[in-house]
Amino acid sequence: HPAAGIGDIRNDNDANCTYEGENSLLVQQASNWLLGVWARRRQLTADDSPLGTLGFLDNVDQLLQETCPWNTIEDIIEPTNIIHMYKWLTAYTLKSTYDKVAKLKSAGRDNFQAKNESQAYNAVALSVVYGENYVLNNFYSTVKNFPDAACRNVLLRLVSLYGAFILEKQLATLYIGGYFSGTQGLLLREGILRLCAQVTPDAVALVDTLAPPDWCLKSVLGKSDGEAYKHIQSSVMTYPGALERPHWWRDVVYWRSYTPAKL
Repeated sequence: HPAAGIGDIRNDNDANCTYEGENSLLVQQASNWLLGVWARRRQLTADDSPLGTLGFLDNVDQLLQETCPWNTIEDIIEPTNIIHMYKWLTAYTLKSTYDKVAKLKSAGRDNFQAKNESQAYNAVALSVVYGENYVLNNFYSTVKNFPDAACRNVLLRLVSLYGAFILEKQLATLYIGGYFSGTQGLLLREGILRLCAQVTPDAVALVDTLAPPDWCLKSVLGKSDGEAYKHIQSSVMTYPGALERPHWWRDVVYWRSYTPAKL
């Protein structure tokens, strides 16, 4: 039914599908830029990173020598610890991508071939991790300065949940790089479940802060009161022409009087 807004969602989605080419190009550009940054990581200045996105390269050589020191769920899901873990992950992903490209070039690949063959598991992951690291850091820095203490505590749990969620997707890299060992990955997953339980009491309020109002959404299926069937019936009954015969009703009733086909 048009009032459900499904058609509009479909139309928006079809257009969004065409952006993938541009997204792929942006991912390549980001990884290419980061590879150039790694080569001069010891000579970086503030002008190289106006938004502070290269903060993970501070003392990066020392950072990459570290392993995860936390062995309890409480420590694993602590926001500041998650920030540090993702900092290590971003630095490691950049270094491993740089090493991969260098290895391919030493094997005789030209620059284009080396960049192309290093996309899977390296360059693409690098751009994604780099972006997520920036989002996570800004999320945390904004939340910790939130004036209302009650809201700040709820949002800090969201910081932990978001950070743990994106970190869990990179468990393989964390173990391959030697940062995680033993049951630390399991502790991270247990921490995510614990955070979900802690966030649950505030879930409705959190959704309401982001949900568009009914008049803006204009969807009978997405009304805030949850009365989907009631609104569907009301929308159908009040839709223009809903209680009238369709313009093609004669074609159905008097179809026998039509001239038969010659086939």
